Order: sequence, then C-alpha cells, then structure tokens
Amino acid sequence: RFCPGPYFALASIYRLRATRFVALIALLSHQPAIIGKQGVASATTTAPRVQHNLDVPQAHQHPPLATTRADNMRATALLLLTYTRTHATTLAAARCATGVALAADSRATEGTVIADSKCDKLHELAENIYAAGCGGAADADDVARLVALELRTEHLRRTMSSTAPTKNRGRVAAARSGIVARLRSAPLGCAFLVGGCSDEGPSLYRVEGDGSAAESNFATMGSGQMAAAAVLEATLRRQPEPSPENVIEAVRCAVEAGIRGDTGSGGHVDVVFIGEEETRRYRFAARP
Repeated sequence: RFCPGPYFALASIYRLRATRFVALIALLSHQPAIIGKQGVASATTTAPRVQHNLDVPQAHQHPPLATTRADNMRATALLLLTYTRTHATTLAAARCATGVALAADSRATEGTVIADSKCDKLHELAENIYAAGCGGAADADDVARLVALELRTEHLRRTMSSTAPTKNRGRVAAARSGIVARLRSAPLGCAFLVGGCSDEGPSLYRVEGDGSAAESNFATMGSGQMAAAAVLEATLRRQPEPSPENVIEAVRCAVEAGIRGDTGSGGHVDVVFIGEEETRRYRFAARP
C-alpha cells in the first residue's frame, strides 16, 4: 500500500517544489499523478490499452509511446523533474603568484524566466576575501552575509586594543570554514568559489553544496562550468606562472564561454582581482 509519509519527508529535506514533489511521488509509487486545477489526485485504476485501427495496414501503424495512462503519467513526471531542475550560473576563478581572480555572469533566473540581468554574484566577505555564489540567490546571499559578519567580528576582537585604524582583513581558511559549517548545518541550495589573499598567500577553494571543499589553482561552477573549464584548461595549463592580467582575461573568457553555451547564464561579466596590496573590480560586456 502506498504511504506518502517518506516522500513528504524527502520533499522537506530537499525543498522540492510542488510540481517536482508530485512528479516524484508518481515515479516512486508507480501510480499516475494527475495535476489539474482542482489539485492533485492519484488514480488507482489504469485505462485500457490503446487499440490499433484494424482498417489500416500494420506497416502504416505507429506504435503508441505509452500503452497505459500510468506509463504516460510517469513519463510526464520524469519530464517535469528534468525540466524544473536548473542551475543557471557560470562561475570561474584562477589564482596566480600575487592574487586571485573570480568572475561570474550577472543573470538570475526563476525557472525559465530571467528575473534579473544585473545580479551581483561576487560577495565581499572581507577586504581581502571574496566568494562567488551559485544556486539559490537567497541562500547564497544569506550565507555570505553571515560569514562576513563572523569575519568582521573576529577582526574587531583582534584589533580591540589597537587605537590605529586597521583594514578588515581576514583569513581565507576561516572564511572557507564558515561557509562549510553553514552548508553542513542545513540543506541549502548553493555553492561557492572562495578566494583571497592573506598572510599565507593567495588561496582558492571550491566549496560544494554538501559542504565538501577542495583547494585548486583554478575552478569553475554552475550550469556553464563545462565550457568555462575547457577555456581555463586550455589557457592556464600552458602558463605555469600567469600574471594578474592573464588570470583576469582567462576567467573573463571562461565566463563568456559559459554564457555562449548555457541559456541560463548571461548579462555582464563581473570580475574581481584580490591582490596582496589592493582589490580591483571590473564589469565587462559579454563578447559574442
């Protein structure tokens, strides 16, 4: 007998939308789910198989795609799950001997609708640390705001006895640990590329949505990450010690490649370079 309890728990854990939740029930329960204006219903009986027209020769008959209503609804549910799952972002980052460059597109989508074409996905955690976020915009903004507040509080505690003004500089490892703790404490739908320069030198981390983190010389994220990764591989692999201008141009070209290959990415290309002495921000128009 079908019991919806585990599926409701699964939906609450992964924050599925109503349409995706109905589709998931239809797939897991092997029962057709009917979505209409009156709500959601589950049919317990199936329609009879489609009969072929005997007057038409067998060679000219087209076999039906789904022989029962249950098969048809399960196929529709699978399409709903595939169609509503979008991660429309392209992020790219690379580091050199003197700093780290992060880049992101500026398009925010809600399903298939462009909600904002000037969305800033580069979050300032400290004067020397930035995080590029992908996934849910609200979750990414909230995590970045809380981690920035923690870094600011730690900076004030260190400099409380000093009367001279000091810059708000934090440790990149501390920012990574703060983001990892937030992502592991709740099922949030976001991920980050964290980069910056501290006393240990330039650092770049890729933090996944489940809280796992890895350090690398360059990284990409989002729905356009495959095209962006191809550009970074082709550009930076041949340069063992790239200059700041080279990494800025490389991450810009990587995001532009992601925009060309992904309909969910678009708008401008925002780039930030965090150096040992200063931080520079750019906004480029995406080249065709």
